[in-house]
Amino acid sequence: MTKEIIIIALIALIIYLYYQQNTQPNISDNSQQIKELQNQVQHYQTLYQKRVEKDSIGSEVKEYQHLQTEFKKLEKNVQEKEIQLTKTHQEQLRKINCLFDGNAQNYETIDFNGLFALLSSIAEREREQK
Repeated sequence: MTKEIIIIALIALIIYLYYQQNTQPNISDNSQQIKELQNQVQHYQTLYQKRVEKDSIGSEVKEYQHLQTEFKKLEKNVQEKEIQLTKTHQEQLRKINCLFDGNAQNYETIDFNGLFALLSSIAEREREQK
């Protein structure tokens, strides 16, 4: 009976060792899986970086377009103000010129230098008369 117990114990030991050997993960399989996972991680990191760059460029383009639109609005506003100032300036010169020249109301534009020369000559005549 001792032989039978020893044989049964040996069979149990063999079954146990066989079970242990088959249930432990194979290191070479794990290292291959690890490499595949690392490759996948690198791939997704690259995709993420490209997406971030694309989003960054996209937002910069949108910001540029917004600034360009604002610039055009400001440019138009400045042009309108320049036109208005020119009109106001011409009206002021016209009023002054009308004091000395009755036809000034019909002039298309009033030249400042011409008006200044006219006023200078009038002032010179006034000084000569005194």
